[in-house]
Amino acid sequence: MTGASEGFGTEIEKTLALLLMSTMTFLFIKCINQVTRKRDYLTIENKTFTVLLMLPTATIIILGCVFYSNISFEGMNRVMVPVGASLLLLTNIFIFSVFDRFVEKSEEVKKMDRLYQKSRAEIANLQYMNKVNEDNRAFLHDINKFICTVAGLMEEGENQEVKEIMEHLGVRIQSLQKGVYCEHPILNSILCERKFLAESKNISYKITLGNDLRLDFLEELDMISIVGNLLDNALEAAEKTKDGRYVECRMYMGNEEHFLVMEFCNGYVVPLLKDKDRYISTKRDADSHGIGLHTVGKLVKKYAGIMRVEAGEREFSVKLIFTIK
Repeated sequence: MTGASEGFGTEIEKTLALLLMSTMTFLFIKCINQVTRKRDYLTIENKTFTVLLMLPTATIIILGCVFYSNISFEGMNRVMVPVGASLLLLTNIFIFSVFDRFVEKSEEVKKMDRLYQKSRAEIANLQYMNKVNEDNRAFLHDINKFICTVAGLMEEGENQEVKEIMEHLGVRIQSLQKGVYCEHPILNSILCERKFLAESKNISYKITLGNDLRLDFLEELDMISIVGNLLDNALEAAEKTKDGRYVECRMYMGNEEHFLVMEFCNGYVVPLLKDKDRYISTKRDADSHGIGLHTVGKLVKKYAGIMRVEAGEREFSVKLIFTIK
């Protein structure tokens, strides 16, 4: 036989042709399967995924050329063609198997990292609540002294000193109240941990939470990844500004409590580059920067939510909208 268009002369040639077509069909279906599964991979970047598809695509092209070209299946070709096709097929099967294993391990590593973040958040929340309780006990211990002092000053008519003591009490009460943002332990620990980081870097940190926030539909690990990544990105960007260093976070219910809205705003000065629909950094470590937004975007899609990113002249903002079912 000298070509597919001339027909198959022997049963061996028919078998070889069937092998080539079956191999190409298998690889084509496998590639389609991997493409459809791509949306489920949180840890696999487009570059890695493209490299995976290069070998099967090249194999399909090579086998297609062999099948449709005028190659004689006589002599050594009768052995070399099926052996080569079989080796290519086995190599592709091995590559797909290794890639599936790689994806599985990457997802496990990502999950372990998120579990670690959750444990760290829970520990931080416990330590912070212990500190708040100690401050409350110290305040309650001192309040008796304040009352006795105020009573004595009032008897002596020292109204100005009484006023100063009461103002001092008000400041201490306000500082104690600022220590707790919400009753949700995980969210509260995330917000409190970033508050300490913002204070250490002299960044204005404002959190506004609406009443009756619905957070039960979010998995705790996903909440840590979403809120934690966005706050970390905001603090990192705000730290680079000279004036107006601030980070703001607002969460509230909308549309008669059918929507959960999260807004994150921060000042920034470094211009951002945009690759299609994804923001990347102009820093030297640009390969690792932007992964936070990329991961958040995939997690938001997991809950059928919407993520809007806006980069103004001096303010960068991210708005998330989740539908409450």
